[in-house]
Amino acid sequence: MIRLRFKSYLVFLVLLSVLFVSPSKASDIDQVKRFYFNASGSEKIKFWTNIASEVNKLVPYNVDSGTILFLVSPRADGLIFNYRLVNNKASDLSSKEWNNVLEEIIDRAKNTFCTSPEVAIYRELDATLQLAYYGNDQKFIVEKVIEVGKECSNETTSTFKELFLGEGITVEIPSHWNLLSEDTRQNLNAAGESLLNKATGESLQGNKRTLLAVNAPPEPTGAMIRISITEPYEITQSDLQGLKGDELREFIDIFTGEVIKMNKKLEFASGGKIEIISQERVKIEKINNLYAINLTYRRAGADEFKNQWTVAQYQIPYSGKLVIMTLSYRESDGFLFKPILEKVKSSLRIN
Repeated sequence: MIRLRFKSYLVFLVLLSVLFVSPSKASDIDQVKRFYFNASGSEKIKFWTNIASEVNKLVPYNVDSGTILFLVSPRADGLIFNYRLVNNKASDLSSKEWNNVLEEIIDRAKNTFCTSPEVAIYRELDATLQLAYYGNDQKFIVEKVIEVGKECSNETTSTFKELFLGEGITVEIPSHWNLLSEDTRQNLNAAGESLLNKATGESLQGNKRTLLAVNAPPEPTGAMIRISITEPYEITQSDLQGLKGDELREFIDIFTGEVIKMNKKLEFASGGKIEIISQERVKIEKINNLYAINLTYRRAGADEFKNQWTVAQYQIPYSGKLVIMTLSYRESDGFLFKPILEKVKSSLRIN
C-alpha cells in the first residue's frame, strides 16, 4: 500500500527549530507568549506570516525521495504545510484510504511532536498546524488539521520522568518511551556476554547488570537508552582527572586502538550481524562533574535496510564500579532523537 512518509509530518520540527522565532530558553518563551496572547487578530496573522516567510526560504525541501515540501502558508492561528508526492497521483487511492494513511502516520508521530523540546513554543501557543498533500498531477489529495493543544493532552505532555535505578543512579527519560522488562534486560546481558566470549575467548570480567533498557516508540524503534553497571572496576575518577598533556594523548591513542580491534573481533564473531561503519577517537568529558570516557561510533542497522545509527557510550568509573550509559539513534531521525538523548545524558546523576 502506498504510504506517506513519517518524516513528511515531522519535517517542520527541523525547519521551525532553525528560525529566530523558535526560542528555547524559558525567559524567551515567556516573552513570546506574553506578546502573542495579548496580540490582536491582525498581529497574530502577521506573527505566523513572518514565520512562514522564514520557512519558505528553505523550500522546496526534499523530505525524502517521494515527498517535497513546496510551500508554507500562514493561518490565523498557525501554519499550513503543503507537500507534493512526486511518485503518486490523487487517484492512486480513494479519499478514505488516503485519510487512513495520514491518520496512522500522525498517531505514530504525535508523541514525538508533543514532547520534542525543539517545538515547545508552538505547544505553548496552542498553534494549529495544517498538513495538505498534493499529487504529482498537482491535484489535491488529503489534508489534516492538527490542533496542538488537543493533540498534546496533559497525559502526553508530561515529557520526562525521573527514574531511580539503585546504586545511587538517577536519570530522566521520556515518559512515553517503552521500558523493557527485567527478563529482556537479562537476555541483553546474556547475549552480550556470549558475543564477547565468542569474539575474545574470554568471559566478562566482574559482575555486570543492565539497570535500564528503554526504546523509543513506535516500533521498529529509532532510539535506545541503556544503562548498566559493572563491578569491580579499577580505573577511578582521580585516574581520569590526572590525565594531562602527552599522557592524555597516549591514553586516548591506546584506548581508541583497542576499541577498534575489539570492534573488528565483534564484527567477525557476529557473522556479519554487527557492522561498524566508523569509530571516533575516544574522548574524556564530564557529565555533571564526573569524568566519563566517550566511545562514539556509527553502525549499520540490524534491519534489512541497514539504516545507519550513531551510538555514544559513556563509561563512568565511580566508587570501584563502572557505570555505562549507551545512547543510540537512527541517523535518519536524528533531528528528533538527538536533543532528547542529550537531555537524558545531562540528567544522569550518580551519588
